[in-house]
Amino acid sequence: MDAVRLRSLVGKRVLFQFDTGSQVVGRLARCLPDLGAVHLVEVEQAALISREGVLLREVPSYPFIPATPVSVAEV
Repeated sequence: MDAVRLRSLVGKRVLFQFDTGSQVVGRLARCLPDLGAVHLVEVEQAALISREGVLLREVPSYPFIPATPVSVAEV
């Protein structure tokens, strides 16, 4: 995932889609570290959705390594 693109989405509502079809939707709170390649992102008010579209869980904060998403889009 492109670090510049990810950082441009901080503060916005985003949808991360994974190769399994599952999704994470929420507000992109931060990308770490602040400079260079992004090693960790944190999504706040995150909804974890199965590939069937079923809401699995809502969590206040969901950090993950952004190496596995297939796509990210502002929603």
